[in-house]
Amino acid sequence: MVLVDLTREELKIISDIKNSILIDSNMDKREKSATIASLRVTRLLVKHKKPFTDGEILKSCFLEAADSLFDGMKNKQEISNCIKELQLSKQSIVRRAESISENLLSQLKKDLYACSCFSLQFDESNDAIDIAQLCVFSRLIFHDLTVKEELFAIIPMKERTTGENIYNSFKTFLLSFELLPLMKKLVSITTDGAPAMIGNQNGFIAFCRKAN
Repeated sequence: MVLVDLTREELKIISDIKNSILIDSNMDKREKSATIASLRVTRLLVKHKKPFTDGEILKSCFLEAADSLFDGMKNKQEISNCIKELQLSKQSIVRRAESISENLLSQLKKDLYACSCFSLQFDESNDAIDIAQLCVFSRLIFHDLTVKEELFAIIPMKERTTGENIYNSFKTFLLSFELLPLMKKLVSITTDGAPAMIGNQNGFIAFCRKAN
């Protein structure tokens, strides 16, 4: 597997996590490097929708490749030891993914508090196993007129995708993550135009208007 370059924002995410909950101040440099490496591998697994159990397979691949790639090098054993220290078990990958997710949500909250206003775009579609997912994207405008677009949420729809159920699922998400008070900055909503979204009486937009 080839590790691709991280974007500036992705590097910031990993840096923020590294400096907070994941890396203890008493860790030595090698332990910190191993933790950062596991974060980068986790990011790639999530990005390419691979099962978290693949982490251990990747570790085995790294070790096999290193045996040939670094053959004859003085620090070959040191490199192999560093790879062995990588925490890529299923449980470790799950913890890393959860930490990245929490950090992304924290950054989104900060942006929502800092922005002047924002708009949301809703799109409901089925995933690979035919479960309805509500995808929500945000566009934030800040005081200096800069614009930032972010994925706001992906909400699984456990019931029928009626306007009322979509509204209740979205409201539950907002309440769960303490985002409801920030909705006062919401200035517009765009949908995919489905009847469940734009119905005059029972559409998602209609329920949003009733709530106001």
